[in-house]
Amino acid sequence: MKNILVTGGTGFLGSNICKYLVNNGFKVTVFDNNSRGKLKRLESIKKKINFYQGDIRNKNKLKKAFKKIDTVIHLAYINGTQYFYEKPIEVLDVGVKGIFNILEICKEKKIKNFFLASSSEVYQTPNKIPTDEKEILKVPDIYNPRYSYGSGKIISELLSIYYGK
Repeated sequence: MKNILVTGGTGFLGSNICKYLVNNGFKVTVFDNNSRGKLKRLESIKKKINFYQGDIRNKNKLKKAFKKIDTVIHLAYINGTQYFYEKPIEVLDVGVKGIFNILEICKEKKIKNFFLASSSEVYQTPNKIPTDEKEILKVPDIYNPRYSYGSGKIISELLSIYYGK
């Protein structure tokens, strides 16, 4: 696992993961459209990474970032309560079409290491806290835009299982 692609790498979590990886000897490629992230978060490592700006829904642009990659860490989503209500269709589109593109490219390139970050949004009101991965994934009201992010995450998890990642 030497060459790692981090989607959403300029976000808060992504940028910190990128710094950790670079500081531990990994070659890092970042793919992000900076709609929520900031490239300046990677200022301290910018000369040690490859950066591609683009939307994960654009498969052709995304594919260019997959040069010599053997591991993908997928963090590119639109989150935040404001966006759930203002842009629920876009939240779902990025979550679903994005993961679909990433997994198809992973399959084409025979990438065996794939890490998907999820969210407690997929559990909504869990039966137990702390919540483990055995908790049922649920969307309590498919017509409420509030659950678009959780729905996108559930579909992402199902697609990653389907693709065998």
